[in-house]
Amino acid sequence: MSIYFYSKSTAYYELSNFYHSPFINDNKSWPTVEHYFQAQKFPTDPALQERIRLAASPFDAKKLGRTKTPHFAANWEEIK
Repeated sequence: MSIYFYSKSTAYYELSNFYHSPFINDNKSWPTVEHYFQAQKFPTDPALQERIRLAASPFDAKKLGRTKTPHFAANWEEIK
């Protein structure tokens, strides 16, 4: 049995990184797992991490996560 959770209109959407379920990590509130995930791509750029954390939506956070800067984690494929 396959479970699909990429659409707000389907069951199990709460398993999606895009599901709004705020949590606190390192004394910062993150609106979704997607916001946090995208911010981790830039470990040496706290300003960009903060822009991602404050993005209006998980889609906006994902878009910012595609930013190519010298601060992008070189080993991202290993650590993600």
